[in-house]
Amino acid sequence: MRHAGGYIRNKENPMKLVVAATPSAAHVAPMAMIAEDLAARGHDVTLVSGTAVLPSSNAVRTAAFDADADFDLDEVTRAERARPDAPPPGPELLNRDLQWGFIDPVPDQHRTLQRLLTDAGGEPVTILMENGFNGAWPMLLGAPGPRADRVIGIGISPLTLLSADTAPFGLGLPPDASTEGRTRNAKLNDQVRLMLAPAQERLDQVLDSLGANPAPFLFDGGVTLPDIFLALTIPSVEYPRSDAPASVRYIGPLPLATHDEGPLPQWWAEIDQARADDRQIVGVTQGTVNNGDLEMLVSPTLRALADRPDIFVVAATGRPDHGLTDPPNGRVGGYLPFSALLPRLDVLVTNGGYGGSLAALRHAVPLVLAGDTEDKIETTARLAWSGAGINLATGRPDEAALRSAIDTILQDPDYRSRARQISTESAGYDPLQSIADSLDHS
Repeated sequence: MRHAGGYIRNKENPMKLVVAATPSAAHVAPMAMIAEDLAARGHDVTLVSGTAVLPSSNAVRTAAFDADADFDLDEVTRAERARPDAPPPGPELLNRDLQWGFIDPVPDQHRTLQRLLTDAGGEPVTILMENGFNGAWPMLLGAPGPRADRVIGIGISPLTLLSADTAPFGLGLPPDASTEGRTRNAKLNDQVRLMLAPAQERLDQVLDSLGANPAPFLFDGGVTLPDIFLALTIPSVEYPRSDAPASVRYIGPLPLATHDEGPLPQWWAEIDQARADDRQIVGVTQGTVNNGDLEMLVSPTLRALADRPDIFVVAATGRPDHGLTDPPNGRVGGYLPFSALLPRLDVLVTNGGYGGSLAALRHAVPLVLAGDTEDKIETTARLAWSGAGINLATGRPDEAALRSAIDTILQDPDYRSRARQISTESAGYDPLQSIADSLDHS
């Protein structure tokens, strides 16, 4: 059976696939969607991650990581942050997070993959791994044991790859490929390598204990080690790199998951009535992971717009127990169906979750961005660079800054125009088909 771009095996001759994700809800969700799609195409798919974050599925086999690698990264991160000896944000905290969250689990992740490869009984197996998962690095770097037929990297975050044309990942700086910019970038790249030397040294120790060769730089290996790397983005929202390897391909953002969306709330018709009354619709969300403290973004946004009868606000808290009351000009919900909400919005205020922000742009919704945790400092910087949003460059914006940014986007048609251009560009990609096509390498 032939699909556009290549051959895949049909349901009578499925390929064995292992889809691997760091044990975090934000890492598992896009990989679970990919796994479900590949299973629907007839492949024999195993999704491997932590027990606490693995979804139930009738079509996809699931497997938990062995031993100490079977944990919930989000829960442990919260516990680590609450420790009295937890360092403040900075190099020490970053090195510590990388070591316990992404490096120390590698041996057990590697053993899990080795077990799954052995269980395949000699049949070729392709591994698809998201860019935060390091468990396949030992195999890719020469550790003894069974090997996958092919490894495909999936980019679920902004590209972390060091480049002569950009500042290193984590600083939130725009790209600059001028002579002066490349000088800046080279100095910053050297500084980041030095800053992360403790984590890099720990990674090499772990790899050596498994009989593998030393690793490339931490931020590079997830992109450069797989046979190909499929970034879930488009050129308009990722910095250009003249030195990116040929194995890196942009395949567009994933569509929104709709199978687990609940029913519309009873007040849903109020959104359409507000539109009929010529009111502008503003959405606000902190996603479904970093939403423990709604005072970071949701509550300030509701207060900033509470006296605006020309605006109807919809807050998606991602929590049924959010405890917030409806503002005079809007509604607050828990899990709201974004596939239905996004087409109704004039602007989305968000903390910069990668998948959700790109989904908004797929629906031509410009963004007010306020996030500085995880990879959000880079997501927010890229989306502002794209021209489709305003980056407040903080995870806790004040009400005045929020109101000003929202008004700017509502009043300046350039933001909506740019979001429409990005929406049109995104529509030219079919990421799930591209992933399916990538399985063929004959």
